[in-house]
Amino acid sequence: MATSKRTVPQKIAPTRLKSFIAPAAWRTRKTAAKTIQLPTSSIQGAPLGS
Repeated sequence: MATSKRTVPQKIAPTRLKSFIAPAAWRTRKTAAKTIQLPTSSIQGAPLGS
């Protein structure tokens, strides 16, 4: 029982993580690109120190 419980999640976890993380990574990349582009364009005109 204990061995079967351990092996099953290990086999399912990688596929679940990939399918779950892949979309999340794309979302964060898209949002990060948007949030990075906006500040950088507005910061170029002003000094970073201020």
